[in-house]
Amino acid sequence: MSCNSAFYRLQLNSVSGYVSVVRYGGTALPNRHWNPKFKQLRREKFLKITLPDYDKIRKQEELSMKDLRAELKKMGLPPHRPWRERPIHVSCSGVIFDPFLPPDDESKVSLIMHAKGAQLMDTTKHMWRNSRAQKKITSYDSDFDPAAFVETAHQLYINAHDALQKRDDERLHQLVTEKAFPDMWDELKLKSIRWQFVESIEPARVVQLRTSSVMHEDNIFAQVTVRMHTKQKLAIFDQFGRLYMGSEHVARNVLEYVVFEKHLSNLYGEWRIHGKIRPSWATPKECVIATYERPKQISTPEALPADVKLEEDSILATQDSH
Repeated sequence: MSCNSAFYRLQLNSVSGYVSVVRYGGTALPNRHWNPKFKQLRREKFLKITLPDYDKIRKQEELSMKDLRAELKKMGLPPHRPWRERPIHVSCSGVIFDPFLPPDDESKVSLIMHAKGAQLMDTTKHMWRNSRAQKKITSYDSDFDPAAFVETAHQLYINAHDALQKRDDERLHQLVTEKAFPDMWDELKLKSIRWQFVESIEPARVVQLRTSSVMHEDNIFAQVTVRMHTKQKLAIFDQFGRLYMGSEHVARNVLEYVVFEKHLSNLYGEWRIHGKIRPSWATPKECVIATYERPKQISTPEALPADVKLEEDSILATQDSH
């Protein structure tokens, strides 16, 4: 009997008492039921891990940079670089292009008296730059119109100050640029603001348009300066709830030159507040001393009645005579 591809096992039958020979294959089959229902659970009991080859790591540390690059080239891996390049996203410019210089007295519009010689030349250059910037903006945004943009700027101005009043930083990031956000947000640290727009004293108008590229020529930004003469109510309170500046009931006339910016190269770019230009002839801001603790209340002595004071004076006079 050949036993090359199989082996035989003697099995005793307890019922008949005979010994039977059972033929098996090359491997013994397990005498148990295999349930495929829990196949995935049995597979998840085992986790294949790759153990690090410390000898190989130690040898690589001892290699020079030239030998290490040769080994990486054999393995098909890119060579090691000593620097790390990080992506940079420029969503706004960090400055105001050619800041607009408001005239000293805007109530007088006579060109004969106040725009002679060099001033007429500057006015002509200013108008030419505005027309050139407008053509550049319309080449990216065909719907742009300076007269219609005034309404958009007015609504952006109100929405931004409402978001600042509610301390909604997510909404404020959508309405102002990354340059203007810290200027508006950090000044109101540990403070609360109450702001209300009353009315417009004069219609807002666009006074300047500028375009410029940042980092490379294809990355173009546009800035529009809008003159806004409005009446507002502003009150700022400190961390103790005391009035820090302004008034909630008294409205004030505010003349501002607000700069709006848009990333023209970005298909989804929107107009946002970029900054404000404060004229040199404007009234200075109120100087307020910052308070960091609640002052203690000092109790004043009550005034004594007249008869008691006369009696004390007479007693002191008799003591001095003796």
